[in-house]
Amino acid sequence: QAFAQKLEAGAAIRYGAEVVAIDLDKRVIYLSNGQDHSYDQLINTLPLPVFINACRNVPVQVTEALRQLSCSQLLLINIAAPHEAQRPEHWIYVYDAEKLSTRINFTEKLSPNNAPEGWSGMQVEVYFSKHRPLPATPEVVAERVEKELIEMGLLAPSRFKPGQTSHRHFSYSPWANVIFDHGTAPALDTVWSWLETKGLQREKGDIHPLTDWDSLSTFPQEAATIFMAGRFGQWKYFWSDDCVMRGRQLGLHSNHRTAMISSIPS
Repeated sequence: QAFAQKLEAGAAIRYGAEVVAIDLDKRVIYLSNGQDHSYDQLINTLPLPVFINACRNVPVQVTEALRQLSCSQLLLINIAAPHEAQRPEHWIYVYDAEKLSTRINFTEKLSPNNAPEGWSGMQVEVYFSKHRPLPATPEVVAERVEKELIEMGLLAPSRFKPGQTSHRHFSYSPWANVIFDHGTAPALDTVWSWLETKGLQREKGDIHPLTDWDSLSTFPQEAATIFMAGRFGQWKYFWSDDCVMRGRQLGLHSNHRTAMISSIPS
């Protein structure tokens, strides 16, 4: 949060204005509040399918290519327990095909300010996708995860004081991790090739999962009007440091009337 606040300071951010359409030929972004904004250069961090679906006059082959792209989705189950963490680790992984829990973070291990004294916060990651859908409703999954925590000895009802209970809530993200399969590279090639006709300059390795920052010597020319950024904007296996490197790269080369579109949860 502190990192994001530094980026926010002095920035002209318009909240509560969803992008509903993009005219890449006229270089205009249309918002749900009825406003529109023109640009010289556009930096997109929206997930690639969301961005393309918002663009006008998209060829059929491009929309078909989007269907070849896959990603995992994430259900975060948050459990607050009235006892201290039962393990010393900051997080653990669960390698059990019969369990929905995959990774578990102990929030107060990351910072003691994340939980009141005597309490433990456990955030459990449950992944699914169109290839492996969520087996039940989020409410049922959350109940099952809580039972898994008890089975693993991480949630200990026997340590609750009289009248105490655990607390549970969950949140959902449709964009977790990019899934790379045999159809990903040709699909990206189709999308990037079309965007190239609209102002995107193809970059080295733009259809590959990773970016080798040390060997990346070229950058889109001044004539480029579209730049993609971020894990789902570029559809890459990006960690946080990759996103920072991309932002730095764009910041050093952008000196025009630049618009950036992104999805910021409320």
